[in-house]
Amino acid sequence: MTLYPHGLPYDDIDPETAAIVDAERDGEPAVARHRKYQSHGASLELTDPLVALARPCKTEQWLFDTVNRSLAVRVKPTGGKTFYYYGQASGGENSRRIRLGSTADYTVQQARVKADWAASSSSVVAEPKLRRSLPISKALVEYFGDHSPADSDHFKTVQSYFYSHIEPRFGDRPFSGVSREEWIVLAETIALDQRSRGINFHKSLKALLGWAARRGLLKVNPLHHHKLEIPPVRSKRNLDKDELGAIYIEAENLGQPWQDMVRLVILTGEPIEYVRKMRGGDIDWKRGIWHVEHSGIFVRRRRPLRSVSFTPEALALLDAYREISGPFFPSPASLHRDACLNYRQEIHDQLIELCDFKKRFGMGDVRRGVHAMVTKQGGLPEWTSYLMREMPTWRSARPIRDMDDWI
Repeated sequence: MTLYPHGLPYDDIDPETAAIVDAERDGEPAVARHRKYQSHGASLELTDPLVALARPCKTEQWLFDTVNRSLAVRVKPTGGKTFYYYGQASGGENSRRIRLGSTADYTVQQARVKADWAASSSSVVAEPKLRRSLPISKALVEYFGDHSPADSDHFKTVQSYFYSHIEPRFGDRPFSGVSREEWIVLAETIALDQRSRGINFHKSLKALLGWAARRGLLKVNPLHHHKLEIPPVRSKRNLDKDELGAIYIEAENLGQPWQDMVRLVILTGEPIEYVRKMRGGDIDWKRGIWHVEHSGIFVRRRRPLRSVSFTPEALALLDAYREISGPFFPSPASLHRDACLNYRQEIHDQLIELCDFKKRFGMGDVRRGVHAMVTKQGGLPEWTSYLMREMPTWRSARPIRDMDDWI
């Protein structure tokens, strides 16, 4: 391992080919402007192998591209790597950063294209002030004009949150006409109904109110320092064989690609986050092996790369994807085709409603149930064979549904 002067460790990288450039020597003050955002930073020519080999440290690291000076990679101590755009605001104001996407979803060349798009967009210049009495319903149109849902699966979900919860309650009122207590009650109500959705809504709401303050609709963000009171974490449980069979059957009512994603979790026992990022290049079709690369918190607990053997049932399900070299489940809302689909909470809620169990469950509960059944049956092939044998019995026990109800 080589430790560069800026404190960034890499494996098997030649220092000469890394082309670390001193920004001050080249007369480029951009890096100096960004120092307040990171603990350590370096300027070099970004490449896909170099980004892939970047290893997390105890503190946050930033890599600034020397080809496109507005592009940077953020390496978190947890292992997450994200492309960012850095641009100087008009009038000599502080520089602004815009998240471009995960390094797992975009190549360096694609990130450079996105950085160029961000540089030409209105989001990097000083934001014009809006009329303070502007109703929230019209302000949301402006907000999603600045954060286009067509550019992000995340903002597409946020848009559904806001138009479902904010517009019906406060749509005809300005931001200044809604008290801090009303915003808090709304976020806590959603969190009590569903913990994870409440957390995501609260985070998105704080971003919305921060935007409103920057655009002159509020003097300050009323939730800037607010911490959401959330209910305790739901206790984990292992689903039994009948529940797993019901989920496998009802998944077909979700449509594609959700049907195959949920069923692959049951057939492989792998997390939904790994399944949704499955790529043709990660599978050895001749040997029936899937090479799984761990990411995020899983890197600290497991090996970065391991192999999973597919059962005949899983290979039969994946047969339709054999000719695809990229992601099996691409996102239709992404700017580039090789971005993976986000697993939306709405799909999970629909699956819970379809199954109609007495207790709620998560995809983690599904995976734990699969692992328990694999242990009980004596192996993954024995479990998938048992699943297919019992499928007619479980299917006959499920209620007959009118498919028009789920369109």
